Amino acid sequence: MSTKLELETSAGKTIQAYKDQAAKAGLVLQSKDEGQDSGDFPDKPYFSLRRFRRAMAISKGEPKKVVTSMHRQLVSTRDDKGHPTKKEYLTYSGYYEVKDHRGVPYHADLQAGLYQKPKIVVNPSRKFNPDTGEPIGPEFTFSGEETIYTIEVPKSKTERKKLIDEIIGDNFPEEIKYYFKGHDELARRDPTFSYDDFVNYSIDELRKMSFQGGGSLTPGIYRDNDGRLRDKFGQLVSNAETGKGGYQ
Repeated sequence: MSTKLELETSAGKTIQAYKDQAAKAGLVLQSKDEGQDSGDFPDKPYFSLRRFRRAMAISKGEPKKVVTSMHRQLVSTRDDKGHPTKKEYLTYSGYYEVKDHRGVPYHADLQAGLYQKPKIVVNPSRKFNPDTGEPIGPEFTFSGEETIYTIEVPKSKTERKKLIDEIIGDNFPEEIKYYFKGHDELARRDPTFSYDDFVNYSIDELRKMSFQGGGSLTPGIYRDNDGRLRDKFGQLVSNAETGKGGYQ
């Protein structure tokens, strides 16, 4: 199992983040590899990583990365001075295809571009020996998680296209689903964008297109500020086109 491939996945990076944070906090995390218990690790990434490792273990050749979807979104974060700001990040999903010694294909799920990092806090349950005053239990513990995004999207169209093309690799671009994601607008998740839309438009342009009917893969009908139906080119939509007797 290649550590590089494992750490490309969200599951692998999440489990590694738990190990790193545990070392920083002086904690020892337990897992039960032979049973159905993730121990001190979060269930979903723990078992996802186990399945990934099992698939990779049977591979008799170079795994083939298949990208099935890509997502661009703005994420609220803080700059170097601690001020709130927003940055654009990319995530993607798919799988690695591996074949065993008989040539039978297996899939190892892949999600990349983000992972979960546990937060270290002072242990509120720590007690002290009443006779010696010595502390009992660890000084720190975990409380909650934060999502860490790892693939920042360049503002330059040229650099943005270069980044996306490197991730796509030898996959067919037209076979991938491209999404605009907006967590501040009722978790909007719009899959109507083509490859050209995805690489050429800024995140603000994608957002505007999404709210005005979508990308190139949809006819795109939306309501303007006066409640009138328009297509994605801004033209009024007639009653005959909508099949309705008047604007609804």
